[in-house]
Parts: sequence; structure tokens; C-alpha cells
Amino acid sequence: MAQQYVASGLTCASDGGIHQAALIRGIQELARTGELPIRMRMDLWYELMPHLAALGIGEGFGNNMVKINGIKIVADGAISARTAAVAEPYLHRRDYLGELAITREELRRIIMDGYAKG
Repeated sequence: MAQQYVASGLTCASDGGIHQAALIRGIQELARTGELPIRMRMDLWYELMPHLAALGIGEGFGNNMVKINGIKIVADGAISARTAAVAEPYLHRRDYLGELAITREELRRIIMDGYAKG
């Protein structure tokens, strides 16, 4: 697929939710051997955080070909489904403020753990 992107003139692709360490390893290996035909930018699911050190990923990781944009955490529902957590009730349900996927405390723990790991 990357070859199709390159043939169309694209020079960079972004994956908004990588959740498999094997995929990161594969991208790293292609970049290391010079076989990665397109620059990659990745958002990693927070469940991968405990495995990042084993993958050699930490503060300062990346180069012109491979970079991590951020860590992806789903904290609430989706605005399009009218389940996102909001400060004021939805118009269609005056008693409804959306749904949280994780607690505020868990979100804080995940974020602070990420900072501690660089």
C-alpha cells in the first residue's frame, strides 16, 4: 500500500491508532534497512506504553522517517454518536452528559505514567 501512496506523490502517512508492537517493530525495521518508502507518523494506543522501552521507544525517539505523534487514550464516547462526555446536557436528552470510558483518576495515572517514561 505504501508504494501506491508514493506513486501518487504522497511522502508521509499517519496512522491514528497503532495497537500492535509487531507493527511498530516492522516499521522500525523497514526504516533501518532503508526500505520504508514513505515517512510514517504514528499515534500509539496507551495499552502499548508498558512495551515501549522494549521497543526502544522513549523521549527523543524518531527521525525524519519514523515519528510518534502521541499516545491515544479514549476517555469518553463519540460526539457523532452523542455519547461524548460534555459539560451541558445534550439537546435530545436533557438529563444526559455522555459516557466516560475511564475514570478521571485512571486518565491521570496513564498520563503521569507516560510522562515518567518520557
